[in-house]
Amino acid sequence: MEGQRNSRRKKRRKTVLPCIAGFFLLLLLWTLWQNLTCGLTEYALYSPDLPAGFDGYRILQISDFHSACFGNDNEALIRIADEACPDIIVITGDLV
Repeated sequence: MEGQRNSRRKKRRKTVLPCIAGFFLLLLLWTLWQNLTCGLTEYALYSPDLPAGFDGYRILQISDFHSACFGNDNEALIRIADEACPDIIVITGDLV
């Protein structure tokens, strides 16, 4: 009886440990991807309280670099910023 229990534990370990290792590997890869990619997310905000001069006003917020570079001289970041045609650029958070 004791031998069967030990055998089941070993089989479980052989299954569980690779699953845990795989989970942490995927978490590591996702974290690296998040920190090394550059993307643009757009939001449209409407408020009757804003003056008419702000109609169509575009704000580009750059944030969370985490010491990453996006090509030579950050060309990917500059291209995305250029294409967004912002009226103002604000740089916030985690710009190590």
